[in-house]
Amino acid sequence: MIIFMKKDFFPSIKKWYLNLSIKHKYMSAYILVVTSSLMILGFYSYSQSIRALTNNTKQNMDYTFDNILSEINHNLEYYNGTVMSFITNSAIFNVLRTGYNRERDGLMWKNMDDIYIPIVASIKDNNKEIERITLYTNYSLPEVGSAFLQSSRVKDTEWYRKANEEFGIHWFYENGILFNACSMYNIWNINADRIGVLYMSLGANSFLTSINDKITSDYILSISDSKGNIVYPENISEPLQKILDIGDNIENDYLVKSAKADGADWVVNLYIPKAKITAEAKEILYATLLLSIGGIVLLSFIGIYVSKAMTNRIESLLQCMKMVESGNMNIDISSNYGDEIGQITNRFAEMVKKLDVTINDLYKAKIAEQKQELRILQAQINPHFLYNVLSTINWKAMEMDNFEVSYMVELLST
Repeated sequence: MIIFMKKDFFPSIKKWYLNLSIKHKYMSAYILVVTSSLMILGFYSYSQSIRALTNNTKQNMDYTFDNILSEINHNLEYYNGTVMSFITNSAIFNVLRTGYNRERDGLMWKNMDDIYIPIVASIKDNNKEIERITLYTNYSLPEVGSAFLQSSRVKDTEWYRKANEEFGIHWFYENGILFNACSMYNIWNINADRIGVLYMSLGANSFLTSINDKITSDYILSISDSKGNIVYPENISEPLQKILDIGDNIENDYLVKSAKADGADWVVNLYIPKAKITAEAKEILYATLLLSIGGIVLLSFIGIYVSKAMTNRIESLLQCMKMVESGNMNIDISSNYGDEIGQITNRFAEMVKKLDVTINDLYKAKIAEQKQELRILQAQINPHFLYNVLSTINWKAMEMDNFEVSYMVELLST
């Protein structure tokens, strides 16, 4: 059935087209060429718009991502340096190594109040984003405010266990709080015994929050650890959850920029939906479609005018041909156009004139010939007719024995 349709379809179309009038052939071909050209132009314009918008979006995304990553790395480096300056401070080790007893030494112990507490306060005063600095220790020493606490308070938390198991500065984001944790060892002692875990938290206006405020709503920012667990944001939004659900095929629907942070075990990810790009390109597509439709309508009117101007001359020429066919040579036809139709019209007019002259000449020659033949026939018919008449009279006279009349007739016929 399909083969039959293939065999018959195109010949049918060809036959239908060949049977159209010139006007309709011209208009159908004209509209087809104009429409297909504008469609190709529109598709090319749309594809180039998508490409240009994609490249522009990638450039903006690269710039935004580089700024984000640079700021994150800068802040991580800064706060990591603050942590390192604390855990390597020999004065703090001396305070903790000496130990104290409030009952024995009174309400205010000089080393703790004059050295440890001022160091913590100084760090917080110089870094307004730092909300809390706490050393969680295993030492059997009394707690001091929030600056010095027993590790038993946090020993079951994930961040504490991780800081205990792996030496280094580990960053976390929980309950809207950005903080780091790092094991602290007595590096001034040959045994390098473990003192505890330093906890440093940043306030609600941490650098992550400020970074997120700087990017537009088109972007989706996430920070994950080496295992792929989301560190930031803590509350996963619906767009981000959609990204996580897509998995490995993420680049089919999103533009993605990813890089590892220098100062933490983080991978910074920035996404933007490709649908945002196509949405902008659709506006260009709609404008192109409107312009294309307007162009088709305008060019169709022009095509109708041109087609009518051409076919009217052809139809006029066809009417003259029909008049000549019916025998009317008295036609007045000429063209002032120099195109092919004008040349055909003028040639036809000359041909009709020559044909009229030829026909007239042939007609006159034929009449003259017929007259000549008639004269010759008359010349041949008259003597013979007289002879037959005289012969008949002669025979009649002889039958009546009127020899005198017979003699006179014979004289006339000789």
